[in-house]
Amino acid sequence: GEGNKDIDKFLDIAEGYLEKARQLSPENSEIEVMQGWIYQGRIQVDPMGRGQLFSQKASESFGKAKNINPDNPRIYFLVGQNILYTPEMFGGGEEAACPYFKKAEDKFDSFKTETPISPDWGRETNFKQLNSCES
Repeated sequence: GEGNKDIDKFLDIAEGYLEKARQLSPENSEIEVMQGWIYQGRIQVDPMGRGQLFSQKASESFGKAKNINPDNPRIYFLVGQNILYTPEMFGGGEEAACPYFKKAEDKFDSFKTETPISPDWGRETNFKQLNSCES
């Protein structure tokens, strides 16, 4: 619908800021996590038309983030989200996603932010996903 076009507009703006951030901090796992999250957002505009392409792009971004910092819990949380919303016939679904939410929880338990303004989001939503896995 009409609101979906707004999603792309806002994601374009976000990607512009992300590109500036990448120039300031090229090897930053949080930036790659955000890139993957933006790709996941682009799927929402047209899941059938965009799902495969942007799911793949998100996976690539999460892979880059993991290479930079494998202890970043948001990687596993968003990979879990990616898998959760992938149809089971393509290897997705809750059962396939739950191990990623568990791994994210383990990473959140030991994760320490580098500075007071470092990203620290995702734990509560991951916890809710993990609870639905265990119920």
